[in-house]
Amino acid sequence: MDGIEHENPQDWAKGRKWAITMTACYMSSLISIAASSYSLGVDAMAVDLNTSHLLAVSGISFFTFAVAIFPLFLAPLGESVGRRPVYLASYGIFFLFFLPVALAHNIETVLVSRFLCGAAGSVGSTMVGGTLSDIWTRREREIPMALFCLSALFSTPIGPIFFSWTEENFTRWRWIHWTMLISSVPSAALVLLAFHRETLVMRERPHGRSTLASMLARTRTSLSLSLVRPLVLLATEPIVSCLSLWISFAWGTLYLFLESIPLVFSQYGFSQGLGFGGLAVGALIGFAMHLVYLHSTNVRTSSMPETRLLEASFGAPLFAGGLFFYAWTAQPEFPWIIPQLACACLMSGLYLVYVCISCPTASTLSG
Repeated sequence: MDGIEHENPQDWAKGRKWAITMTACYMSSLISIAASSYSLGVDAMAVDLNTSHLLAVSGISFFTFAVAIFPLFLAPLGESVGRRPVYLASYGIFFLFFLPVALAHNIETVLVSRFLCGAAGSVGSTMVGGTLSDIWTRREREIPMALFCLSALFSTPIGPIFFSWTEENFTRWRWIHWTMLISSVPSAALVLLAFHRETLVMRERPHGRSTLASMLARTRTSLSLSLVRPLVLLATEPIVSCLSLWISFAWGTLYLFLESIPLVFSQYGFSQGLGFGGLAVGALIGFAMHLVYLHSTNVRTSSMPETRLLEASFGAPLFAGGLFFYAWTAQPEFPWIIPQLACACLMSGLYLVYVCISCPTASTLSG
C-alpha cells in the first residue's frame, strides 16, 4: 500500500494519463452543457409548472451561483482527502439531481435541484486543473490544459445546439434533463475506471500506530487548512484576486450574452440553438490560436508562468471588441453572418483569456 500511495502520478504511462485527462474534460463538458442548455426549455417549463418566466429562468442563476460559490470551500478538500473521492462523490450527486428536475411538478423542486446540481458538478470541474498538474509535468501539461479549457467553452454553445433539436422534436422541456441524465450515467463508469487510483501525491504519514483522537485531530487540521487557504490566497495575493475577478467577470458576461442569442437570431429564421454556432466556431479558433502560440514561442519550456499571460493582451480586447461588434450589428438590416462573426470573435478572445489564466494558476499554485 505504501508503494502505491506514494507513487508519483507523473511517472504513469501516457495512456493512463490521457485517459484521466479526457475523462476529466468530458466531465467538464457535461457541466457546461447542463449550465447552458437549461434556457431552451424555460418557456415550456413556465407554462407546464404554472409559474412566471422570471422564476423559470432563475434556474440558470441558481446553477451558476452554486458553481461560483461552492468550489471555494469544497474543491480544496481534494488536497486533504485526495481528489478521487471528491470526484466520485461530486459527479455522482451531479447526475442524480437531473432526475428531480425531469420529474418536477413545481418550480421549487427545479430551483433546489438546479442549485445542488451546480454545487456538486462545479467541485469536480474546478479540480481538473489540479488533476492535470498532478499527472503532467510543467512541459507536458500545456496541451492537456488547452483541451480542458476547450471542453468548458466549446460545450457551452454545443449544449443549446443539440438540445434545441431535442426540445423542438419532443416538444417537452423535461427531455432536456432526461437526456442529460442518460448521457451522464454511462460516463460514471468512465470516472470509476479513470480515477481508480489517486492522482494526488499525499503527504508522508507518520510511522507507528495512531490513536483515533490523533487521526481525527490531523484530519480536522488538514481540512481547516484546505478550506481557509483559498480565502487567504484571494485576500493576500493580488495576482490571484485580480485574475479571479477578471475571469469571473468574463464568464458572467458570457452567460448574460447567451440569453440574447435566441432573441437576435430568431429574426433571421434560426432555430433556438442554431444561433450558437458562431460561439462554437470561435472556441475552436481560440484553441487553434493558442496552439500556434505554443509552437511559435518557448512558453512550454519557460519557467516563468507569466509568459503565458501574453496571449491575454490580445484575447481581452478581442473579447470586448466582439461584444461591441455584436451589439452594433445584431439588427435585421445586417446579414446574419455579421453577428455570427462577432460571436466567433468574442468566444475566441474569451478562450485566450481563460487558458492564459488557467495555465499559470495551475502551474504556480500546484508546483
